[in-house]
Amino acid sequence: MVALVEKSTFNVLHLFKLNKTEIGNCIHFCQHEPAQNLIVVGTTYLKLEEVVPSSGRLLLLDSKTLRLVQEIKVEGSVQSLFFDGKCLAVAINNKVQIFAISLAKQ
Repeated sequence: MVALVEKSTFNVLHLFKLNKTEIGNCIHFCQHEPAQNLIVVGTTYLKLEEVVPSSGRLLLLDSKTLRLVQEIKVEGSVQSLFFDGKCLAVAINNKVQIFAISLAKQ
């Protein structure tokens, strides 16, 4: 589960439920404009028979409501994220993949 909490009291404001065998590995806050901020969560699916995870997801969530904006399925476990304002660099298992992310107003 991903939770958005109130800064001073830690009261839960919004929740985003992950799938049954999915865990969140990393998170990154993408700040563009106050109305365009996103939270990116990298996940993996746990399968007991796997030594190296075979699947996961990149979740782009609205930073105010945790509403799912976009989901990208990946082959492997998302280990790390970095966003420079234009591109999202993602470490998936032992490789780095680059995704172009547009935060333009729609």
